[in-house]
Parts: sequence; C-alpha cells; structure tokens
Amino acid sequence: MARTGRFDRDDTMTALGQFIRSRRRELGLTQTQLGARIGYYQERISALECGTYGVPSLNSLHDLAGALEVPVESLLAKSRCLSLDPEETTLCESVPSFHKLLERQAQLRDEYDRISRRLAETETLLEEMLRLREQIAEQETALRQVSVAHAEIAR
Repeated sequence: MARTGRFDRDDTMTALGQFIRSRRRELGLTQTQLGARIGYYQERISALECGTYGVPSLNSLHDLAGALEVPVESLLAKSRCLSLDPEETTLCESVPSFHKLLERQAQLRDEYDRISRRLAETETLLEEMLRLREQIAEQETALRQVSVAHAEIAR
C-alpha cells in the first residue's frame, strides 16, 4: 500500500507505541524493567507507548530495539522511517545511504564494545604487573638484607 506522502505523526507514534507495549508484554516486562534496560524512567516508556513522547532519535530506537529483542528495522518501520514493504515509500528515502548508516553505526558500536573489553583486560594486566613489581621489589630488598647478613657473618 503506497502512502500519499502525508505523514500523520499521531498515527505513527500511536502505532510505534502499541508495538512497544505489545512487545514489552510479550517479554513479560514492566515499563520500569524495560526502562532499566536502556536507562529510561518508567514515565518515558509510558509516554512512548502512549504516543506522546515524540519521534525517538535513531540511537534511542537502536537501544529500544535491543531492549525489546527485535531488529531495529521493526521499530523504524513502526515509526514510518523505514518500510518493510518494497512498494511503500518511506520518510527516509531522502537519505539514500540510510541502511549503510545503520550498518556503520552497528559496526562502530561493536568496535567500541570490543575495545572496551580489551581495555578492561589491559587494566587487569596492568594491575597484575604492578602487583608483581611490588613483589619483585620486596624480594630484592630481602635479598639485599640476606647479602648484608652474610657479609657480616663472613667478617
């Protein structure tokens, strides 16, 4: 079904909100629990579900999709920014590389997560190195004391 080009914000936000509510309930989550997954207060989830919040940002839709365990495309379709119907025009057709931007954003998030994990591993290794350096210094001090004691005994 092709759109007439008229964007009805209220209908779109209501459809998106109904989708969010339905999926949240399928997962057995309260609004508070869903909000906790993405750092939102319960009131914001309520406003999204009622269609009174407004159009969420792409980052918010991405986070929300993850929390709802659905592809981000599902939320984009409900927000009328992306159509899953190849014959339907969408609001995002003016951005020819929209899918590429989404893919690149996902790649950047994955890279960020990978580097964060490596950083945590590096910090753990650094702590271990510092602990070993302290032990080496203690052993060197003990060896010097033993050497001094042996030297005094030898006199």
